[in-house]
Amino acid sequence: MNKISMLEAPADAAIAPMRSRGRRLATAVTALAALVLPMTSAAPAHAVTRKVDVYYGHRHYEVHFTGTVKPKGATGYIVEGELNAWCGAGAATSQSVNLRHAGSSKSWSHKSFWCDDMPQHLTFEGNRKSGETVEFQVGATSQLFNLYGYGKKMVYDIGTS
Repeated sequence: MNKISMLEAPADAAIAPMRSRGRRLATAVTALAALVLPMTSAAPAHAVTRKVDVYYGHRHYEVHFTGTVKPKGATGYIVEGELNAWCGAGAATSQSVNLRHAGSSKSWSHKSFWCDDMPQHLTFEGNRKSGETVEFQVGATSQLFNLYGYGKKMVYDIGTS
């Protein structure tokens, strides 16, 4: 009876069982991935609700919107919050305030109110290109000829859901 030591054994003799264990492990991982991946791909792609805080101040005017913006699918967004303003006395005409919002490649949409009707609780939806950021600004009729002046534009990345 000939006994072969491991040193004399063919090079792949000890590897064959390891290869089959590796194949079984790879098959199990692939099967598990096939079950899990469809579930994870349906999950939101980094959907985030962001706090929105935009402000405009000018001598006799203060406008402030605080609220939230969150994605509504890849091409929409939902906004909820409070628009508040203080408009100084002495203007010859009624004064108004404006909240404008848009996807970063879209035209502004506006929510306008008389200063006397503040504060306003707002809930509304908007459109954007897939995954785009959302921009906000507030303003008031604080310029010559009752034109709107606006504060700094704020940009929010909300992802998609």
